[in-house]
Amino acid sequence: MKKLVKKILKEEIAKNLNPGDLVVVDGVFKDSNDVKIFKELKGVIIEQRDFDNYFLIKFFDWKNGHDGWKTPGCGMNDCFYLPKNEDNSYFTGDIELKSKKFTADDISDIFSSLNENEDGWWDEIVKNIENDPNQKIKINFYQDIFSENIVLNPGDHINIKIYEDGLYINGDATIVRKGEGNDYYLLKLPNIMIFNDDEETTHCGRQGQDDKICECIEGSNGFSGKCWWVELSHADSLYLYTKRKGF
Repeated sequence: MKKLVKKILKEEIAKNLNPGDLVVVDGVFKDSNDVKIFKELKGVIIEQRDFDNYFLIKFFDWKNGHDGWKTPGCGMNDCFYLPKNEDNSYFTGDIELKSKKFTADDISDIFSSLNENEDGWWDEIVKNIENDPNQKIKINFYQDIFSENIVLNPGDHINIKIYEDGLYINGDATIVRKGEGNDYYLLKLPNIMIFNDDEETTHCGRQGQDDKICECIEGSNGFSGKCWWVELSHADSLYLYTKRKGF
């Protein structure tokens, strides 16, 4: 029973690893051509290959791999592909998550000012990432929100690019609440919007419920407010800030 529980937990951890995560690898990779030994090696996941079930990991104190076939973020011989789970015949060991990072695009920024010779450099970089309010993860609506792997709640902060009902949104927003349907959400945007119409439920949320949060007012030019209804499945890009919460 313990062995079964351990296997399930390891598979769950592997499923939750994403590009940009900081990890520590401990184990042995062995195929017909080579043997690679990993002794608590520190690295970051560069990309995830679902088709062949592998992670590409960039290591920071190991130069016995390859360049990831010139994948951006990899240096000379500091990258290596490792299987995501233990159901394989090549890798025996653990890929341990140390800290969630922003996105794969931010990988190069993590170590831009890093001196690996200093004591405690790894702990320091992990601590800085964990406390960074700009930490964000990329979200795929159907894989994450629709399947309920990630639940968006009122007060969650997101970064979104979307064209919805004549309004182009490209920047930060806050979830006010979920509407009817699987992908309909009311967002609060940074600036007041003024419109010459009476669709207060579109621009100010639900009257009597969202007025205060949406900062909704009625003026000579019609209703104004900071909220807008969007269908998240239409988003060109969507990120969740993991360290920001509230209005």
